[in-house]
Amino acid sequence: MKMLKHEEVYRTRDLSPTRSRQADRIERRVRNRYPIRLRVRYHTRGPMRRVGGIGLTLNVSCSGILVETLYQRKVSVGSRLEIAVEWPVLLNGTTPLKLAVLGRVVRTETFGFAVSIDRHDLRTMKRGDTGACDLAGQVQ
Repeated sequence: MKMLKHEEVYRTRDLSPTRSRQADRIERRVRNRYPIRLRVRYHTRGPMRRVGGIGLTLNVSCSGILVETLYQRKVSVGSRLEIAVEWPVLLNGTTPLKLAVLGRVVRTETFGFAVSIDRHDLRTMKRGDTGACDLAGQVQ
C-alpha cells in the first residue's frame, strides 16, 4: 500500500490546510434543504419566560428550518417555539398564506437558530397579519 504525503492527502480530499474545520464536517442531514428567504415571526411556548422575535428563513426542509435573526433574543437549545412563516404564494391569487410551525430549537448561532419541526399547518392570513399563530388557530 502506497503511503501518501501530507500534501497529497489534502489534495485527494480536495481540502487545503487552511480550510476551516467546518468544511471537514460530515453532512448528516437526511432531508433535502431548500434555500429560501421568507419572513418569520417566532415565540417560545411553555412556562418559561416568553421570548419572541422576527427573522428570515435561510433554508427549509420537511423536518427543519434554519432562521436568521438580526438580534437573536436568547432562544436556547431545547426551547419549544411557535413560528409563523409568510408563505410566498397566494391562495387563489388573492389570499395570503402562512406556515404555522411548532418545533424545538436544536441549535443556536450568533445570528439565528435551527428548529426541528414537530407539527406544521398551512393557513390563511389576514392582510397585514404578521403575528405568530399557534396551531390551535389563535393569533398571538
